Amino acid sequence: MPRAIAAWPLLVGLVLASGAHGSKKPQSAADVEEARRKAYDKLIDRLEEFKVSGEVRTSDGLLLPETITIEIRSEICVEHREPGARFWSLAYDTCFAYSEIDTVDEHGKYEIAVPCTDADKTYESKDSLGELRLVQRGPVSFLAISDAGWRHQETFSSSRAQRRDLVLTLEPETFYVVRDDAVFQERPQLDSPEIRRYEFGTSIPVIRFLGGWAQCLMGDRIGWMEMRFLGTEAQMKEKAPLKLKPTIDPAELDEMRG
Repeated sequence: MPRAIAAWPLLVGLVLASGAHGSKKPQSAADVEEARRKAYDKLIDRLEEFKVSGEVRTSDGLLLPETITIEIRSEICVEHREPGARFWSLAYDTCFAYSEIDTVDEHGKYEIAVPCTDADKTYESKDSLGELRLVQRGPVSFLAISDAGWRHQETFSSSRAQRRDLVLTLEPETFYVVRDDAVFQERPQLDSPEIRRYEFGTSIPVIRFLGGWAQCLMGDRIGWMEMRFLGTEAQMKEKAPLKLKPTIDPAELDEMRG
């Protein structure tokens, strides 16, 4: 469930001051806080649910073998107007911050939601202590973060449900295997399952580097290879003569000498 954080002190002080000048006996701080909490609850129950759903993939339709988290955040504040007053005042320390975090599933899909206001509706209440209303504080924020090193951020000004497909265009750069038995793995971890091995001189399309690992695109598979296995074309050619130098059996060498 979305997490909400609220603060009360300033608004309590306002309504206490208002009651102190009336003909009725002033309410205690506890009574005022309880009344305000009930008023908040009624208004909050009327909030809409802002939902975002979509999928994350490459422009070629490949799924990304990495952990991608999606977070959306909505902040709603309270405005108060005392009895007989003309203007509303914003209670800056009385806000509700809703945050929801989810992880893209194995099919590259996600769906996430937080409470927010509808621009076509009002969220107001009135009692002997004055009037309250809820106002959206800024747009709903959206953040996608991948443990492969990329992130995407944007905001939504509409309260209507949104679909957001994140499509990544890969622009790999070619590197070459410069050591024997280069291991292509599912994740950038030494104990990650092995996909296959590549021989010296194999060209490897590299998408990005991250913490000693290279994310590679091999056919229709995206995986990882330790950077120690890779080098430029010049580095590969420099090592090639050593790799290709013929070996002679010692017995054959003695025979040639004889």
